[in-house]
Amino acid sequence: MDTTTYLLNGLLLVTIVRQVRGTELNLANLLIPLGVVGAAALAFLHSIPTAGGDLTLILGLAGLGAVLGALGGSLVRLSALPPRAGASQGAKVRLLARTPLAVLPVLVLGSLARLAFAFSANHGLGHAIADFSRDQQITGQNAWVAALVLMALAEVVTRLTVTRLRGHLLGRTLAVPAPAPGPARPARAQAAPFEPA
Repeated sequence: MDTTTYLLNGLLLVTIVRQVRGTELNLANLLIPLGVVGAAALAFLHSIPTAGGDLTLILGLAGLGAVLGALGGSLVRLSALPPRAGASQGAKVRLLARTPLAVLPVLVLGSLARLAFAFSANHGLGHAIADFSRDQQITGQNAWVAALVLMALAEVVTRLTVTRLRGHLLGRTLAVPAPAPGPARPARAQAAPFEPA
């Protein structure tokens, strides 16, 4: 396992752990994790093997990533932030996403599992993984790489999607409506012109 693998998985872990203190749901919080998994896909995903048991492995791990991501996205706590100074009535509600410490293990489970697999494959369990691959008709390392990268991609995209969808729904619920125009004031009655008797 090379430094790039450690670095990319470490960055994914940092994006999750930063939410323990709480971060505002904004464009940066969306683009950074997507950029990390996008970089991992560009660095490692050169093809998606479909021979033998490869596709089963890939779909299975990608599905597991999606489940972990949906679970993680549903466990993030969302709350409204105070409006910025000078914000107008009806302005979009700002939301804070916070990861409770109790659910942090669920959110980092996928990243830690990928790191543990990659480390153990190079430090003593390589033969066991090769035997398992042969028994399951997995054609080789490329299938494992594709499965693990797609697992990470599915996990991050699903977690972000669930969190953002929950944020959107909460924001709509908490939105302060702009003041409705009041009823039209009745026109002032004009005094009748003075007519001498």
